[in-house]
Order: sequence, then C-alpha cells, then structure tokens
Amino acid sequence: MLVIVWTLAWIPAGSAGEMRTVVYPVVFGDIDALETYARTVVAEDGHVVPDAGGRRLIIVTTDEKHGQLNDVLGQTDARAGNVRIEVRFRETGTERDTGIGVRGAGEVVLGPGGTEGTVVLRPELRHTVTDTAGDTRQIIMAASGREAVLRVGERVPYIDWIMDYGWHGGYIRSRVEWQEVGSFLVVTPTILPDGSTVHVRLTPELRGRVDGHPHHTRFTGLATEVTVRDGNTLRIGGSAEDQEFYSRFLIGIDRSGVRRSLDIELTPQIVHTH
Repeated sequence: MLVIVWTLAWIPAGSAGEMRTVVYPVVFGDIDALETYARTVVAEDGHVVPDAGGRRLIIVTTDEKHGQLNDVLGQTDARAGNVRIEVRFRETGTERDTGIGVRGAGEVVLGPGGTEGTVVLRPELRHTVTDTAGDTRQIIMAASGREAVLRVGERVPYIDWIMDYGWHGGYIRSRVEWQEVGSFLVVTPTILPDGSTVHVRLTPELRGRVDGHPHHTRFTGLATEVTVRDGNTLRIGGSAEDQEFYSRFLIGIDRSGVRRSLDIELTPQIVHTH
C-alpha cells in the first residue's frame, strides 16, 4: 500500500520558538572546544551535531541562539528546496484470540420407555496466538528546514512508562492525563550547503486529547540527529542511551487493536527544480 502525504509547514521567519538548522564550518580552532562552546550556548533549546570529517558543526536552535553563535563561529545557511522522503514500515505483531466453548460426548438410546443414555459436557478453553507481519510504504514531502509529521501508532500501549521516562529524564516539563493519544515522529529534513547531503532530525511526539481539548507533548531532548547522502536509507532507532525509550515508543496499536512493533526506514531524496 502506498500513501502520499504532502506536509508543507511554513512558519514566518522570526516566530517565537522556531528552530532552524545552520551549518557552521570550522576553518580554524579546535572543533571539540567549539562544540563544547556551542552546547553551552544552545543548552536545552536545540541540538549540536559535530561532523569531524567535514570540519563543521550542524546546529539546530532558535534564531536568538544562532545570533550568539554566529559571532564566534560564522555560518553557512542550509540550502532551500524540498525533500521527498520515502518511509518504509516493517511491522511485526501478535494477535491473540481467547474464548470458551463446550464439547459434548456420550450416547442417547431410544427405547420403549423413552430415552436412556448419558451425555458428558466438557468446557474447553481456547487460546490462539498468531504472528503477523506487514510492509507498508508512505511518502512525505517537506520544505528544507521545515517539519513533516509521521504517524507511528493509533494508540500508545506504554503511555504511562513513556510519560514517566520523559518526566524523570527532564525531557518534558509537565505530566498530563490523556483521554486518547497517538504516537508520531516529527521529521525535519534540511538540505546542507553541498546540495547532496540531507540532515534529518526526528523528534518523538504524542498527540491526542487532554480534558477534551487537543494536546501534544514533544520530546525534544530525545530527538535523533542524522546526516545522510541524497537517496541513501537510514533506520530509526535513537542513540544508544535512548534505546530503552525507542523500544517502547516504536510500538503502536492499530485500529483493529493489534499491537505492532515497528522497524522504520527513511530514504530522503532532494527534489531538484529546473
């Protein structure tokens, strides 16, 4: 099945809280020391991704923080354009069917005096487990540096664990009681200045209803940052220290109530305009 979703989320420049990706080339100086400085400036308002081989820092943060960084690092803005992302879901799940039935055994004999015989009824417990698998593809389109949203699950089986993890880890600042909630990944692709590499930020997010009103909780501190060549494929999984979170977040319950574990692959492709 192929589903095409077009998501072009345009946010006016300078909007409060807007995150922007900027590439800072490290021409002089110690890249490790500059990375430490950048992390101090960015703090919780974004991410710093070092590219030692290319001698550059890829930094995602607000315009205000970029203003501070630019005074020391200088910058090379990412290229404008669109990125087409093919998403492949490999799903594995388990369907369980439990029920109670009755099985009868014995005999009934018809005679002059009526019927004789015995019938023994035996209750029977039925429990069936069926492994399921699926392979679905979806296509999303986003402008460079802008967001597109990818649905992971209709419902979240480990919602209490996920909220506790986010709260105790300092990744979220408020706890809520969800009436309904689904899991999503916010995908932000940015075309880097070389025109053939895409920086992809994947941010886990919960969306649903709280107190009868639409609500969303974004786990910014658990975002995954990767850089991939145009047309190459990457797998979603998070960093090593976040594996416990993603092992539960990447499990969804579909509309039929089946719990599915997801292995998600993304293939970004730069859309060239002529």
